[in-house]
Amino acid sequence: MGFLLAVIQFAALTAGFAGPIPNQTEEIHLTGATGPGMTLVIHVLSHTRPEKTEDYIKVLAALIRPAWYAEMPESAFRGKEGKVTIRFKVLRDGTLASPGPTVESSSGRKSFVTAALDGINHVAPLRPLPSGLKGKSLEIHATFFYNESPKM
Repeated sequence: MGFLLAVIQFAALTAGFAGPIPNQTEEIHLTGATGPGMTLVIHVLSHTRPEKTEDYIKVLAALIRPAWYAEMPESAFRGKEGKVTIRFKVLRDGTLASPGPTVESSSGRKSFVTAALDGINHVAPLRPLPSGLKGKSLEIHATFFYNESPKM
């Protein structure tokens, strides 16, 4: 995973910070070339401390990335561009909360949406959430870039 770049951005950081700040979100970006011009970026939306989720998100990305790549449409390999953002919630036991992954935004290419959804669904159930993580679930945005660069 040497090609992974992990950037942790704290939405709020104060002196003596001892826990999550209500109505704030930490974002963990994991990007890595999955193939020619393909990038996966994962944002943790749940209110939690990044050090509690960073390793889990790396594992999640490592599971989703090859499943997504296996479903990659031929048009992506020919250079077609697009972006799909999927929102999903992982329960404590690693199962996906109902109604499952949903498309939050898309550049309009149905085959790109299908590949992104399949990349998540084909690896479910996921690993159970880390024991040190509080809460019943972890809410996640996964953005799949096809021949586009993420704007970070």
